[in-house]
Amino acid sequence: MATHKVDTFAPFRALLMEAEALFDGVQRRLAAQLGIDATRYNKLRTGTAYHLNVENCLRLAALLKRTPGEVLRAANKAGVADLLDAYYGVPHYEPWPGGRQAQQLASEWARLTESQRELVLRVMGGLPTLTHAAPASRPDLPVKTTRPRMTRAGR
Repeated sequence: MATHKVDTFAPFRALLMEAEALFDGVQRRLAAQLGIDATRYNKLRTGTAYHLNVENCLRLAALLKRTPGEVLRAANKAGVADLLDAYYGVPHYEPWPGGRQAQQLASEWARLTESQRELVLRVMGGLPTLTHAAPASRPDLPVKTTRPRMTRAGR
């Protein structure tokens, strides 16, 4: 009779792949966010010799906007997940309003330094802004845009 081997690592591997997608596949950046080095992350990813501790699992849960229990159970730490659920209840994360793309944008924004954020906002401030859109029933109407006023320095 053939035995069927169950891959208990598959749910956790799926969470890691989801997290990697947030970092455009750059494993080194994800490893840093989890609080481990790239070598340990590679071993973790392949399931060979390393497992995340509870703190690292909580960081992964926060990155993915998943409940701690979900990540801990996937990491074969059901006992810790049960304790957290018993003491604090089961948290619920709402999906991102803009979907996966909005979540990735928010993650990118969070990784920017304060000066980089200011630069992005300055660049965006120089873009034309939409003041109103043409009604859906009249797509032939032009859309009015405003542009920043160009002035000479000192005037």
